[in-house]
Amino acid sequence: MKNLLFSTAVIGIWAVALLFGQEIDVKMPQDKGSDKIDVSGYPQEMQKRYRLFATKCSKCHTAARAINTTMTKEKWSQSIKRMLDKPSSSTSVEQGRQILEFIMYDEKERKAKNPGAFYGPASADAMREATKEVKSN
Repeated sequence: MKNLLFSTAVIGIWAVALLFGQEIDVKMPQDKGSDKIDVSGYPQEMQKRYRLFATKCSKCHTAARAINTTMTKEKWSQSIKRMLDKPSSSTSVEQGRQILEFIMYDEKERKAKNPGAFYGPASADAMREATKEVKSN
């Protein structure tokens, strides 16, 4: 009986860890856009931060999602904080700060010049709808 209880507990813990460790493969309209930015004209420090951004942010979703979205500094900050709080995030607070600095530089240098070409922040309704599509497939 003890072995059965122990085995059940281990399987339960494993199942919870597996479920919470997985990212939902949600597809947003932004994901269909370009997943790269030509940063050759950006200062060296911003080019370095772009590489950090592209590496870290594409672990859980396409880099295109952030590349093709425009938001205020406050919204980006909230979004990055939410990502840092995920159990699967391997991004430090300092790296998050550097990513935010890059995103804000890119907002000013690229997105502000043609705001109509980018998506605004995803609404909670849009995220729920995209999540439903993934779960139904």
